[in-house]
Amino acid sequence: MEKGDKTHGLSSAEEVLQAADAITNLADKAQKWVFERFGARQLDQEKAHELFASINQIRHISNILYTAAATVVVKNLGESQQEIIHIIDEGKAAIEKIDKARKMIDLIADILALAAAINTGKPASVLASLREVRKDTEVILAI
Repeated sequence: MEKGDKTHGLSSAEEVLQAADAITNLADKAQKWVFERFGARQLDQEKAHELFASINQIRHISNILYTAAATVVVKNLGESQQEIIHIIDEGKAAIEKIDKARKMIDLIADILALAAAINTGKPASVLASLREVRKDTEVILAI
């Protein structure tokens, strides 16, 4: 798929699998962040538990995407598959810059909403979630 192609969305099982991979990689990065902050006593047990629960939900939805890739196709999205992966990767990069649990909770909640939206296959939900993740990452990466 060409970089400028914005009509196909996640139009094949392979593209959905790549999105699931990107979401799983973000969950790995987020889990490491929480573990490190909790171990350094920069994050209390309640917030760590909340974040781990959300990260597990992200993993669960990603696993659903892996198994349902052939049926979860989001066409006519208005965003290319590469752009979707890029936004997820920006979220992963933003995790390295996050210093407060509040920012992490917000980003993880938006990634969870994105993963769930991809699973529904509804373009409007995916686009709304992408906007939220993009907004979060732009703010965090600008720090």
